[in-house]
Amino acid sequence: MRFSRQVWTFCFILLFCGGNQGRSELKQVDFRGCTFTIYEVDPESESIRLFHKHEGEHIAELTNLARILEEQGDSLLFSMNAGIYEPGYIPTGLHIQKGVKISPLNLADGKGNFFLKPNGVFFRSAQGYQILDASEFPLKQEDIMMATQSGPLLLSKGKIHPKFTPDSRSKKIRNAVGVDSNGNPILVFTHDPVNFYTLSLFFRDQLECQDALYLDGSISQIWTPGSRPRQKEDFAGMLGVVAE
Repeated sequence: MRFSRQVWTFCFILLFCGGNQGRSELKQVDFRGCTFTIYEVDPESESIRLFHKHEGEHIAELTNLARILEEQGDSLLFSMNAGIYEPGYIPTGLHIQKGVKISPLNLADGKGNFFLKPNGVFFRSAQGYQILDASEFPLKQEDIMMATQSGPLLLSKGKIHPKFTPDSRSKKIRNAVGVDSNGNPILVFTHDPVNFYTLSLFFRDQLECQDALYLDGSISQIWTPGSRPRQKEDFAGMLGVVAE
């Protein structure tokens, strides 16, 4: 991945799993005056899992997720909130975890970021990780292991969402996911308020992604080993990077 001279990063080696030579890095990157945290997932040694409830109860907090996985003997390496949800911690759109559909695909019209179409689905199948326009998702035939729907799409096949403008004043803390040219997912959190256009440029020009999906904003938060993040609200779906 190429970084301009203006970009500064610091990296932490998070995992060497047994004989696995996979290596992942957590980075902070400066882009256009804003700071982003990115986690580049190594599919050879890690997987992204989607979480919602544990033993019938909402997990709600990223620190709870870390504790639960530790008790199960799993290594959580990084986590963030997943797609947009409704009151009662109900995902607004598609939510599939461990191959089980918790919430159906939502192709309805409405107000708010989720319905700023095209929206999309981030998912994992036997073919790897992908992001698709939600309207194209029903055409997928293979088994889906994990999926979260949100909106709007930031990038689709390298093109920025047609309704985004560079001078938009809608700037918020946001989190999102992209898939790079090698099919590797990249999770992103913005430490500074950004508009959708800048976030899209970051994925396209800095991370060299063709497809990227906005997950949520304002309430967004991340967890890393040793951290104790303060959430503004409890979450419904959560994405967790887990060592394989």
